[in-house]
Amino acid sequence: MLLRRLAASLTAFLFVAGLTSVAQAQEKKKEHKLTKQEQQDAQTLLKLADAGTGPSELPVVWEQHHFVKAADGKTFVPFTIKADTKTGVALYVRAVSKAAPAAPAAKDAKDKKIEFPWDDIQFIEVVTDGRFSRALSVAPGDYDLYVGVKEKSTGKKGEVTRTTLLKRDLSVPDFTKPELKISSVVLAENVEAAAPLDMEAQRANPYTFAGMKVTPSLEGKFAKAGELNLVFWIYGVSPTSMQKPDVQVEYSFSRKTGEEWKYFNKTAPQMLNGQTFPPEFSLAVGHLVTGSLSIPLASFETGDYRLEIKVTDKVSSKSITENVSFNVGA
Repeated sequence: MLLRRLAASLTAFLFVAGLTSVAQAQEKKKEHKLTKQEQQDAQTLLKLADAGTGPSELPVVWEQHHFVKAADGKTFVPFTIKADTKTGVALYVRAVSKAAPAAPAAKDAKDKKIEFPWDDIQFIEVVTDGRFSRALSVAPGDYDLYVGVKEKSTGKKGEVTRTTLLKRDLSVPDFTKPELKISSVVLAENVEAAAPLDMEAQRANPYTFAGMKVTPSLEGKFAKAGELNLVFWIYGVSPTSMQKPDVQVEYSFSRKTGEEWKYFNKTAPQMLNGQTFPPEFSLAVGHLVTGSLSIPLASFETGDYRLEIKVTDKVSSKSITENVSFNVGA
């Protein structure tokens, strides 16, 4: 299975480099000279975000997001949006800290440049199903997130484009503290090897990490003839005397029967230690501990399942448990 082969063949320190470059690609954007139509679209979305409210002309759904530690003390947040359109779109994302002071009054705003924790506009050629993934990177905390999506203007006389502004809460976890934590668990339709990406390609493919492209499952539904794949990262691991981890990961499945969850099966414990990581791996220099699973679903009956992931740091004797749900169909 590719995920197992990737986990075995890719040294873990590549992942920290990959996560660093992804976050940097989001913040160190290339200068792009906007066309007249792009400038107009950008101004429309900026004004809507400033107002904090706007139309809902274009059906837009925020489908999912994940939290992963970035190397600069921030948290990387890749997300997926679906827009009911087959045209290109302008996407504007603004994060406003709930703890930030109030914005200056309108009469003073022209003299004061407001800096937001995240403020980014992109122009996207939407794929056939209307879905696209992008990311933001912010410090831990609670945010109001404004997401503006507008069908791109072409400049044609009499054209009608649709616009929507979403507002949602975003609570971003802190992975920098010295305590055992795990990132979001990414359920994946597919995991494949990937070549390094340049900055712009990385911005458009936030689920591509160094050497690994993850296609997240948007609905958590998997075919019985397929595989369940998942990836996550483990933080706050206590080192051995050789600066290696000594971590055990247990995967236990329960199946929903009626209104109850009943134990279904479990895998053999997964050991992440000096024997399973390459010699050059070192927690002291920031290499990351990656958990992954790839399991065939042929033995699973159709239905709803819950996977309990228990991570135990054998050095500190601390453990943490996370649950994810998925469905197995015919």
